[in-house]
Amino acid sequence: MTRTVVLGAGLAGLRAGVALAAAGHEVTLLEKEPEAGGIARTISLNSFLFDHGPHGFHSRDNDLVEEFKTFVGEGNYHRFAKRSRIYFNGAYFDYPLKLRDLAFNMGPNRLASALFSYLYARIQRALDGRKASNAEEYLVGQFGRVFYDAFFGPYTARVWGISPSRIDADFIEDRVPHVSLGSVIKQLFLPDKKPRLSPSGRPIVHDIHYGYYPKYGIQVLSEGLARCYRELGGHLCLSTRPVAIDTADRRIIVRQNGEAHDLAYDHVVSTIPLDSLIRLITPEPPPEVQAAVASLVYRPVVLVCLCINRPQVFDVFWVYYAEGEFNRISEIKHFSPHLAPEGKTGLCVEISSSPEELQGAGDETFYRRSVAELKKIKLLDEAEIEDYFVIRETNAYPIYHIGYRDTLKTLLDFVKSRGIETAGRQGEFSYINMDQAMRSGREAAGRVIAAAANVPLTNYV
Repeated sequence: MTRTVVLGAGLAGLRAGVALAAAGHEVTLLEKEPEAGGIARTISLNSFLFDHGPHGFHSRDNDLVEEFKTFVGEGNYHRFAKRSRIYFNGAYFDYPLKLRDLAFNMGPNRLASALFSYLYARIQRALDGRKASNAEEYLVGQFGRVFYDAFFGPYTARVWGISPSRIDADFIEDRVPHVSLGSVIKQLFLPDKKPRLSPSGRPIVHDIHYGYYPKYGIQVLSEGLARCYRELGGHLCLSTRPVAIDTADRRIIVRQNGEAHDLAYDHVVSTIPLDSLIRLITPEPPPEVQAAVASLVYRPVVLVCLCINRPQVFDVFWVYYAEGEFNRISEIKHFSPHLAPEGKTGLCVEISSSPEELQGAGDETFYRRSVAELKKIKLLDEAEIEDYFVIRETNAYPIYHIGYRDTLKTLLDFVKSRGIETAGRQGEFSYINMDQAMRSGREAAGRVIAAAANVPLTNYV
């Protein structure tokens, strides 16, 4: 029987494990945390349920939507219509932008300037046809200089921690749609029931009109995958960390409960952070690979989860902020009424951080910063907050510096040369959503299954 080891039990790793076990492999899935799910986990506090950030499931692929329904279980999820806003210059705007909001909140002079800049940029882009070289050029071409300077530029810079001029344009293009000038004008002046635009940082391919969410938190999806994996005979080793991967002898040294032991393998699928994976590999990678690893950068995020003694704060799922301490606030009860006690709600405040701040600042520091900003914008009073906790995500967002594709190719080629397949957001250094993570895990498993059976890959993907 083919022995395959999967590193990391997030959605990509779990989905890879299910496919491999179903194909008859002897699968061992290693997870450093005491429970499976990765960032698709749910934390309970005083009858409030918080995910690691908002986790609505969106996909244009019907097969992935059906997988979601299967693993969560029929009747155990809600279907919802997405609603969001952006906040800048002291006012809230529906997103996508609507002329009535702009007219009401911006005033006639600034609105005229913004619309002229918007249309001028779109016409110039249509006539020029030149590909943007960085995120700033792309966003200015998409929204105009006035809207860029007011919201999209500051928002992107704060979320990613660097100037948009240093972010590869390919990254933003994946998240902002290519629409015609006529469509732009129609969206501005006519009601549009089908939102198409999304702030950078949210893949537009998934920004469709409806989503799905488990009644009791996104961990239900992870648990469904883990249950299926175990029923197929897969071994799930929790609180287990790989400490070295000997690709010459095909064995992994793992540490579990303070003890180290060897694990022999025929194939490996890795969904752990790409830089962490490469640092585990022996024999040692060549100098150019080590240099490339050193250039990978992630943007940490802190999630301040607040239990609120109020039925509702927003009438939308989330709000993006162009200024202040946080990037986005999401309200959990819009995803499911079961996530908070009756008459109460919860807010998840997202704050981009640095590695140093993430490690050095205490939970109360982030809480106090959040409360001060909430009071400043007159959204919430501290007396309404019953309790809170803080989640820290070290590798939340891969940062796509200009030229990152060459670096990434060097690293992925090296890993593949050592017989390891990669999958998922962390494994492929790719900012993808849940459906793509599941697909990525399934496709990585397909490559392993095809290689083990020595058959064409098309039979398995």
